[in-house]
Amino acid sequence: MTAAEKIKKIVEEKGIAPDELAAALGVSKGALHNWLKGTGRPSANAQAKLEKYCTDNNITFE
Repeated sequence: MTAAEKIKKIVEEKGIAPDELAAALGVSKGALHNWLKGTGRPSANAQAKLEKYCTDNNITFE
């Protein structure tokens, strides 16, 4: 599953706005929007933050 697919699932399941998710992950709004559009990919550090956010919020990708 791509970062964009994961982010879309988080937004849908948790009802959180992309801008709120960006703040929770400690990344810029622009970076998160680029990930959603597929024009950018998270760094290893940002990917780790995304995975931790999912774990902390009981979001699974199966």
